[in-house]
Amino acid sequence: MTAARRAALVMTVGLAIVVGSCACPAREIGVVRFTCPGDPVVVDVVDSRTGAIVRTERGLAISEPITEIPEFHDCQRFVVRDHYDSLYAIFASFRLDSIALTFAHDSGTAVPGTQHGIVPVATIYSHGGTYEALGIKPGFNCLFLFRKFNDPRWNAKMVPWGGSTDPNCADRRYDPLSTGTLLTVNALTGSSLGSKDYPPVARWDWDATNQEHYIGIACGPAWCEVGKAGFQSSVAYNLPEPTWHRLAGRLPDLAAAASHRVYKVKGWYDAQPLATWPNGAPHTGLPRPGPARGFLIPHPLLDSVNNAASVSTYQTWGHVATAVIEGEYPKWNLTNGQNEIWFCYGTTATCQVSDALTRVEGASTPLTHCPDDPVIPTQHWWAKVVSAAGVTKYACVERRDHSQELEDYRQHHTGQAEIRIPGAARWHWLPDDESQWISCENGCCTIKS
Repeated sequence: MTAARRAALVMTVGLAIVVGSCACPAREIGVVRFTCPGDPVVVDVVDSRTGAIVRTERGLAISEPITEIPEFHDCQRFVVRDHYDSLYAIFASFRLDSIALTFAHDSGTAVPGTQHGIVPVATIYSHGGTYEALGIKPGFNCLFLFRKFNDPRWNAKMVPWGGSTDPNCADRRYDPLSTGTLLTVNALTGSSLGSKDYPPVARWDWDATNQEHYIGIACGPAWCEVGKAGFQSSVAYNLPEPTWHRLAGRLPDLAAAASHRVYKVKGWYDAQPLATWPNGAPHTGLPRPGPARGFLIPHPLLDSVNNAASVSTYQTWGHVATAVIEGEYPKWNLTNGQNEIWFCYGTTATCQVSDALTRVEGASTPLTHCPDDPVIPTQHWWAKVVSAAGVTKYACVERRDHSQELEDYRQHHTGQAEIRIPGAARWHWLPDDESQWISCENGCCTIKS
């Protein structure tokens, strides 16, 4: 690990923030152990005089069992002018796909022009930064959607959190409309798309006209974009349709709407400017936003395969995602155009992997020493990246298994709908690079550096 990377890692953990006023003893300070979605969100409440941990709180209340599942959330260092600024994470609320039902039982007694239902849809964590365009302050913030009486349009408000060490945006002890920043909401729908075509996730998006970030988030059977008044939506994927190969022995039905939603609905795929380094030399100094832009698009069958099969599905190589790069990008064997990402699970023999194979740029882990699968330690995961130029290189994959935590939740919440991890893909922020989060069976997989 480079000195720059070690320094960057130190910057992303251990932020101390004062939590509460009269609600907490004056001696207590909350210390957030946190990097990005996918790592535990833990608040250690410590004694400011002795440093002793008074208590530990885990997870985020409105995200419930999905807090640590990266496919639902997003995390980036925001771009300010020509450099990366503070780290911002957005954690989607649990059951975003049922938001519209929240208003089904509202009474008709409201006065026209008053509030008509308020829904906490995301918890935002800023690692020390203030982002005025979205009303984000350091520490925890809550994003609310609401409607006014007899007005079907969404409104939004960003409210900096205060008063408790538990960042529970559903806490009704305060009025979310009494403070914070009002934001504009644009709800996007498609005539050929149904409610299941909008994954219950959140992601950061980019207004290229105003050079500012905004929020994309599911809002029932639609995709809502949330930003300051006058923000301009990013251009949706408008490059050639990806070419798909077999996953779990099948090809997608290209006539089905579900085969197109993965690049037409922003919640399934991810897009962002990709990082570069000073003088173009990998891992030297801190990265800066580069000229290349990347779309990471999941395979159309990924969602159904991961929610209906077992890891044995991947015991032969399967095409799981395509990274479409605009521009030159010298990492991960990704070149200008469509780059295929494939996964295989098993042993070096079943996946035909050895250390003689060429590894992708930035991958230092030997192919024969990949991380153990968290459920079956004798098995491992690999990725191969076939570049747009036709060059194939390999890397280890680390799988995080979420089956136990989801099963624990089901057992304590009987009668509720099934919890599905969406077959989405995300760019994964690293301190001096990007990697990829790609949904895999009962969890998520990331290509290791």
